[in-house]
Amino acid sequence: MKRKVLAMMMSLTLAMAVTACGGSDTETDAADTAVEETVDDTAEADEAEAEDVAAEDATEETEEDLGPLYSIEAAVAPDVAGTTWHFVGAMLDGEELDAETATGVLDQNYGGTLDMVFDEDGNATMEQGGGNLTGTYEYVDEYTLLVSLDNSGSTLNYACAFAEDEDGVTMVLMNDDTGYNGIYFMQ
Repeated sequence: MKRKVLAMMMSLTLAMAVTACGGSDTETDAADTAVEETVDDTAEADEAEAEDVAAEDATEETEEDLGPLYSIEAAVAPDVAGTTWHFVGAMLDGEELDAETATGVLDQNYGGTLDMVFDEDGNATMEQGGGNLTGTYEYVDEYTLLVSLDNSGSTLNYACAFAEDEDGVTMVLMNDDTGYNGIYFMQ
């Protein structure tokens, strides 16, 4: 890059010197052509460098935008057929709710009850104090379930990821891909 800029400056200086000294039009045209070619090469190099920087910035931004739920080590999804999972907590905007707040959310938004029930036939039910949402579930890969629930004619899609610690397996139900919001369930 520095060499091209230096070459461009030298060519420009040469072109000005020839023009100032009264050189022939042929010499001036040749110098102008050399300057134009150098400028074109420099512009192409600058454009390629800008694209590389933009791609690098996008990669860094993507890596930085992953929410805290993506930093949890994923466990292999268990066989959920015939199981019931009970609400145990949540994360909202990247902050885990304390027990008191989680209970308040459960009472206010879900009528005090929130369970996920999976049957043997691929059907899922979100049991809430105010009524149930029904739908289906399927394994996306060895770590993830997709749960699709009908909510008065519109479909709610949730990705279910699993994590395991000393307390057992936790299912994290996420309705967006930010990694900042999730509902926690345990059996």
